[in-house]
Amino acid sequence: TKNGEWVYKSEQGNTRRIVNYVDDNRWGIYQFFHPNGALASIGTYDEFGTENGEWTTFYPDSTMESTGTYKGGRKIGQWRYYHDNGTMSIKEDYSIQGDELLKVIRYDEYGIIHNIQNYTDGLLRRELLTGQDTVLGAKEIQYYPNGNKEMEGYKLGNHLVGQWHFWYSSGSKYAEGEFASDPRQYDGYVWQSFYPIEELPINHSLDGIRIGRWQYWKE
Repeated sequence: TKNGEWVYKSEQGNTRRIVNYVDDNRWGIYQFFHPNGALASIGTYDEFGTENGEWTTFYPDSTMESTGTYKGGRKIGQWRYYHDNGTMSIKEDYSIQGDELLKVIRYDEYGIIHNIQNYTDGLLRRELLTGQDTVLGAKEIQYYPNGNKEMEGYKLGNHLVGQWHFWYSSGSKYAEGEFASDPRQYDGYVWQSFYPIEELPINHSLDGIRIGRWQYWKE
């Protein structure tokens, strides 16, 4: 029966793990080490042998790699991950109940945000891709609960701008067209909408006004 602090070493005699046990169960501080002897991770197990409290991991040069909190083996609150140069890599927000992912923000190696994802009931529902177009702004993608895209296009502030695409939940295209910088006006491009199956275009507009020949199809 294992009790107290146990130290595990490599064949070369380097410490690789320090584990605390109570009646063969992990309980207390746990430490894992890189082959070079630097601390790789540190955290705490509860009396049930599950991760509990703050856990932190490190790169071999001792730069922090990640940090966050567990509750009963589930991630809660905000978890942070870092590039090996020390800048922020990812922020993850979890529910206080644990393991329900709410939001993910990804950063490039210079610390600039390039991706934001929002989740509902564990499903990706909205994604914002920044830096895609310096004129149009950020690309936004929204998803149905089944994972299919609902809409995709660019946003400048709260305005829909540029070309946008819309889909039915089945995955077939619903509509596509172009927005001006003013969301109340169209930008002089053809707008088309589609039936769920036939996908036949049924409308055209210029600056929000119907123009030319309009055609309709029966389902």
